[in-house]
Amino acid sequence: MRLSEAINLGSSVLKPIGAHIEGCAMGMALMAVDGKIVAKESAEAIRKHWEWATEMFLPSPCECPSERTVRPVSSVVMHLFDAHVMQGSGYEACIRREPWSKWTLEQLVDWVRSVEPPELEEVADGGRAETISATNPVCAK
Repeated sequence: MRLSEAINLGSSVLKPIGAHIEGCAMGMALMAVDGKIVAKESAEAIRKHWEWATEMFLPSPCECPSERTVRPVSSVVMHLFDAHVMQGSGYEACIRREPWSKWTLEQLVDWVRSVEPPELEEVADGGRAETISATNPVCAK
């Protein structure tokens, strides 16, 4: 399941909670695919389901000073959820800074959709399936 789809699906069963895996966007995704969240195992579970999100480094689409460097997509998702969707504590410097933007969960899902690689089925061409690595910018080196 694509990460964007998993966040969207998981949001229907988890109450959003900033800065806690049990209610953040990545936790929602894990709930959708595993039916549970084990906090101490969450990093490994994220890597298992969406390895690309731990290996693809991108700048955050926000203007927060702490987000000027490129980071794994999974970290960017966590920041966007905590600081922009939930307006969480610990992000006061981001929230007070102009221009700061409030995001909806739907906007976050749309951003993830815009950066995630296609699933194997999506790259099938004329009955012949190409490998994900052929279309994934992380693997194409």
